[in-house]
Amino acid sequence: MKKAQISLVLSFLIWGTTFLFAQSPKPEQDCINAIPVCNTVYTFPTPYLGAGNLPNEISNTINCILSEESNSVWFKMDVLTGGKINLTITPKQIQDDYDWSVFNLTNATCADIAKISSLSVSCNNSQMGLPPGITGTMLGSGQNQGDQHSSPFNSPISALAGETYLLVVTSSQPTDGFQVDFTKSTAIFGSLPFQFSATNVDCASDSIVLSASKNIMCSSIATDGSDFIVVDGDGNTYPVTMSKGKSCSAGLTTRDVVIKFTGHPGKNTTFTIKVKKGSDGNTLQDECGGFIADGATLATINAISGAIPFQFTATDVSCNHDSMTITASRNIVCSSIAGDGSDFLITDAEGNTYNTSMGKGKTCSSGALTKDVLIKFIGYPLNSAAFTIHAKKGTDGNTLKDECGNFIAEGTKLTLVNTEKCPADIPNVITPNHDGINDTFKITGNDGVSKLKIFNRWGEIVFETTAYKNDWDGANASAGVYYYIYEMPNGKSKTGTLTIIR
Repeated sequence: MKKAQISLVLSFLIWGTTFLFAQSPKPEQDCINAIPVCNTVYTFPTPYLGAGNLPNEISNTINCILSEESNSVWFKMDVLTGGKINLTITPKQIQDDYDWSVFNLTNATCADIAKISSLSVSCNNSQMGLPPGITGTMLGSGQNQGDQHSSPFNSPISALAGETYLLVVTSSQPTDGFQVDFTKSTAIFGSLPFQFSATNVDCASDSIVLSASKNIMCSSIATDGSDFIVVDGDGNTYPVTMSKGKSCSAGLTTRDVVIKFTGHPGKNTTFTIKVKKGSDGNTLQDECGGFIADGATLATINAISGAIPFQFTATDVSCNHDSMTITASRNIVCSSIAGDGSDFLITDAEGNTYNTSMGKGKTCSSGALTKDVLIKFIGYPLNSAAFTIHAKKGTDGNTLKDECGNFIAEGTKLTLVNTEKCPADIPNVITPNHDGINDTFKITGNDGVSKLKIFNRWGEIVFETTAYKNDWDGANASAGVYYYIYEMPNGKSKTGTLTIIR
């Protein structure tokens, strides 16, 4: 097998002397970002410094490395074919003392290493290199689990196919680089075949999380989603617009990829996610450099109906508004919205009801779905601090319908909205001369359901209504001074004088 070498330059040669400077933590200094081993040789011209972003991942109370995790680097071995793990660590300077420990993480996580002593299957902290500085495994050796004065070599480690092992290499005071050689291993490491899974999704979903059986290189995921195709049972395709590794912001690899696609396959539909070469020129890549075959099927998923109920929100409204927009958590089918507003009923805190006169999906002119519905109501809950919008069957014979074909139950409370309480502002003069200015007795804040009586100076009623609409223009009344009683639904009244000028 061809040997590859990895080089990380961390030191500078000045006037013939090597000086080590402070080093920023490298991803591979944390267990979660361990370097994947592919039966090769790894050479580091200069030493690692520090313990990464996650120090203390090993504990000297349950592990032979007395210095714990200092100036460390991690390696990961996924076993394809069972056999023996053999490794040799050779420092560039014979006086450098490198210690190491191997952990079986087949059924454990990085976080368990400092807690569970049995995860360590081989550990060596000898200071007796033969030749000086060299350590690792060797046929016929014993198991050094903590004696600094015994052999620097342990027995080869038996590994089964499908198991995962982690190696940490540390040094308390390194002066130069080192090399780790895995080529004498009879166990074969590398690319276990990718297996993907995903849970069934609600039919209205436009995104899904794919979970892989092994790590995916974050750099191989095209963020524009072009690595994936979504196909339903009828052969319809749905373009993927975004893909993102869930843990890529914190490391080099991920096992979970979020993909977002345009549209959705609909309820009770089976759809397939396939991989293809993306805009980055490749498919998904594993840690050992293997790529998934172009066109391979990653997962088959069922889109189920009605798993997620509607949720609605609306912003608070100010005084004198007779319309508002309610926003749904999922798409509404535009054809299910009655244009006359009859899908909605508004009630205030005092039990008064207000019918709606219009319902309109904000994006329905350009598509079949919307999340925002503008509703206009008759009257205004003037004296209420809050009112509730309810769903009901409209003149179209149904309530609102989601894109999965589910209807909202009649009577469902959609949202509670707080209103700005505003007093009625009543004018004291009108000039009904049909010039469009002060032609009617217009009460600002009038809710359309309040009572109004207007008297002349002899106490005779010249106008009366139980639901005033701001429409009295002084009909059948001559110029002069009149008196009014304006009674609101909460029982409170306002009185005053009104002058008609003709």
